[in-house]
Amino acid sequence: MEESNEEKEVTVAVSESEGCRKTLEIEVSAERVEREKKSIAEHIAKTETLPGFRKGKAPLNIVRTRYAEKIRSEAIKNLIPAAYQEALETSGIMPISDPVFREIITEGDSPLKMKVEVEVRPEFTLEGYKNVEVEDEELTVEDEEIDSVIERLREQQSTLKKVERPVAEGDLVVVDYAPVGEDGKLEEDKFVRNYPIQLGANQVFPQFEEAMIGNSLNETGRVEIAYPDDFKPEHLAGKKVSYEFTIKEIKERKLPELDDSFAAKVNPNYKSVEELREDIKGQILSDKHKEAQKRKQAKAIDIIIEKNPFDVPRSMIERFKMKLYEEDEKNRGGEKLSEEEEENRRKQLDEIFEGVAVNEIKKYFIIEKIAEQEGVEVTDEDAEEEIKRIYESGAGSEEEVRNYFKKGSDNFMRLKDSILERRVFDIIMGN
Repeated sequence: MEESNEEKEVTVAVSESEGCRKTLEIEVSAERVEREKKSIAEHIAKTETLPGFRKGKAPLNIVRTRYAEKIRSEAIKNLIPAAYQEALETSGIMPISDPVFREIITEGDSPLKMKVEVEVRPEFTLEGYKNVEVEDEELTVEDEEIDSVIERLREQQSTLKKVERPVAEGDLVVVDYAPVGEDGKLEEDKFVRNYPIQLGANQVFPQFEEAMIGNSLNETGRVEIAYPDDFKPEHLAGKKVSYEFTIKEIKERKLPELDDSFAAKVNPNYKSVEELREDIKGQILSDKHKEAQKRKQAKAIDIIIEKNPFDVPRSMIERFKMKLYEEDEKNRGGEKLSEEEEENRRKQLDEIFEGVAVNEIKKYFIIEKIAEQEGVEVTDEDAEEEIKRIYESGAGSEEEVRNYFKKGSDNFMRLKDSILERRVFDIIMGN
């Protein structure tokens, strides 16, 4: 396509549309259109063979008549993206969505006219974002919470001891098992030997655990399992299958005594169980404080949003919702619902995801706006300091942490974003 230095070959008028959309009314001069058509016609004349003429020797007026529609369509195809880019440069519009071309008009020797809709970043002023007051939550740690952590620590240091009594809840049981065929015989090709099952750990269906409890060593039993309709693998979904099992080994889990010796095994710095409990309490309180801070920050953002209403681009909302739906699909694990249930679930999720998306996108633009207005910046050096703090805290070796946050990587950029967000929230919360 030929270039020209003539001014105003492409003109643009910008108008506001609903939300963050703008409409660009673009006009390409008739001269520019004619020059493009001529260029295409000349190329066709050189490459095509017309009846009665040698290749490349057909008169241009005959080529333009014979290939009029092809010349017109190719000219439009070439001019639209070029004119759109020139219009963006002229208007200073920076779209964040793909353009939607509407009302493309070209007739005879007239200019090419078109309307293009794009979405842009929201334009808004931001006020009342400093020292936002949000009431602190009262945080407490109950003895039951500490006891729960201690029990998990005891289980981690537990030992297994073979016993000859009948199977009881909490045992580790080693079994042989196989499905029973319709003829009442075991399906030997599906026989599983020495399979360990920790009772109470949801490894197998509850019916299987219940059937094993009370059985003695080398004792055989049978149990029927009714598989749910959405079970994976699908060949078992909705079916009832009987299994025969034999108890091969029974192990009882022995928990260590909760005494000062146990505390020292957890950490040599602990001299007593009370020191262990106090440290656990401090860790739980610290975790609760972090979660409370997140809730406090979310409330502060809600207050700022309420004071500064603005629209966000629909395209960003839809992209965010798509990610939420993808995450939901992963978490569902192949759950199957009826068509009506699926439709109702989709409607409920769409409403929830819409709210989440709008709020998160507004939060993004608010943090960006505050950083801009307050001159908050994060350098690579700031990120390096944060990386150092992370590996010195024991989150990993220096090599591991540095590899994870390799300079220029997505993780490195996300780390810088998190530092920026933290600094902005210091301004918001008046820290």
